[in-house]
Amino acid sequence: MLFAHIKDGKVFREVELDPTKIPDHKKLYLKPIWRDPMPAINDVLQVNDGRTVTIEATRVVYGWKIRNKTVAEKTEETARKKIDTDRRTNDDINHQIGKALFAIVNQVRLLNSKPVLTPVQFKKWVKGL
Repeated sequence: MLFAHIKDGKVFREVELDPTKIPDHKKLYLKPIWRDPMPAINDVLQVNDGRTVTIEATRVVYGWKIRNKTVAEKTEETARKKIDTDRRTNDDINHQIGKALFAIVNQVRLLNSKPVLTPVQFKKWVKGL
């Protein structure tokens, strides 16, 4: 079983011990460890700020520090999501424009009795503009 060695009011170290073999005088500073499972949080409204350590009379509890997001954090997240959405939308539009331009250029080349461009040749041609 895992125990916390308490020294100066803090967890000094963790040790694996058989609870039946701990002398009474050591039970004052060796306490069993309890680890709370990670709670389910609402990612939109809450933030997990990490672990907490609570030294109780009979045990040491490792818990979680959950807090509500600040207005600034919510605002930043909303702005970041809008930027990401705008970027994806622009990328989609640019891709569609590129496909249309590729088709038009090849149609013009066919009308002028020139060979059509491959996608690789077209990309090189666009970069050369």
